[in-house]
Amino acid sequence: VKCKMELTKSRDKDFILLDGGNGHELKQRGIITDGSFLAGVIANEKQPVIVQAVHTDFCHSGCQVLTTNSFVAVPERVQRDIVKASCKSNSKNEDVSSPITSDDAVKERTRQLIQAAVRCAKNVVHKESKTQQCHRRHNPNNVRVAGTVPPLTECYVSSLVPHCANALIPSYAFLLSTLMEEGVDVLLAETLSTEREGVAVIRALSEILMTKPSNVSIPLWLSFTIDDFAQPVLLRSGECLKGVLEKILVEAKERNVPLEALGVNCASPDAVTRAIGVVKATIDQNNIMTTLPALRIMVYANAFETTTSEWLSSSLETKENTKHSACDSCSGNVEPSTSSRNTRKKDYDEFGVILPEVYANYAAQWKKMGVSIIGGCCGCSPLHMKEVAIKLSLTE
Repeated sequence: VKCKMELTKSRDKDFILLDGGNGHELKQRGIITDGSFLAGVIANEKQPVIVQAVHTDFCHSGCQVLTTNSFVAVPERVQRDIVKASCKSNSKNEDVSSPITSDDAVKERTRQLIQAAVRCAKNVVHKESKTQQCHRRHNPNNVRVAGTVPPLTECYVSSLVPHCANALIPSYAFLLSTLMEEGVDVLLAETLSTEREGVAVIRALSEILMTKPSNVSIPLWLSFTIDDFAQPVLLRSGECLKGVLEKILVEAKERNVPLEALGVNCASPDAVTRAIGVVKATIDQNNIMTTLPALRIMVYANAFETTTSEWLSSSLETKENTKHSACDSCSGNVEPSTSSRNTRKKDYDEFGVILPEVYANYAAQWKKMGVSIIGGCCGCSPLHMKEVAIKLSLTE
């Protein structure tokens, strides 16, 4: 296993543009998800041309890091969706083999899906590096692949996450080691809704690195999803972002894990903006107290007008009296006012997707606030990222 950790020479000046959301972009190009999203992951095997076209478009938009299209490739969801697909096929009297259910078989199938996702991303990186078609201001033709390390269960629903962080370590170790074996450049733990998920990722990576030669390392970027309206800023579990970040930094130091970036994602642009101050203050304090390389701040927001918090509240309204299951208490939640809805309406197109130039304006604001890794989450297309690249080059 050969994993390299790139240490930037000037973190305060070097900026990284992450890509946008693969899932929605694949759906726009005809990949039918049928609600499970596993179809988007299987596309790495069955329709790699489409997946690679998405990666290529993000690359041509100026993105310097391509994320593997493997967000739901985790054992629990792979097993559930394969069984679900099998039941659906059986109901149609189709001739299908028995679904895989043993732990080893599920892990092997998950590994195959991750391998295919990494292969698609690396194929694009190799092609673009060879043909020199990507033009970036920093480190041209040095596009990197980030291996996504997602939640092990349903996104946002903290009640499904085991209460003990150590219970998550084996599954995260499996995902991390698979990505490292496939040669990704960055490990991107994203959309985590609880502190214990972040802690488990760090502990799992620490255990892996202890078995490797001392010169083998790989940067970890870690990002939490936050409530779209809560003040102070809370994770979707209801945990305070500030306290969670402090815990993560302690864990990373104690276990000598190469944590390179920390931030938030999968929330509205306004929520992300509010969270940056919390992330920056926590990281700045950490940078003062350590001789380790300075941590980066990383953010990437959703593009949809309907926020995740609104969607969760609406979808679970009848079951939980408007309280979504990602929160132990909704006392900190603040619903958007009618005036704020009307104000932001003009920032979105007829399909409820934020206009690329509006997202770019947010990105420029984030960069001024000290963020050095910016990307796009759900709904952010290559057009959004291209506009961000243009905007940031004009505001240097």
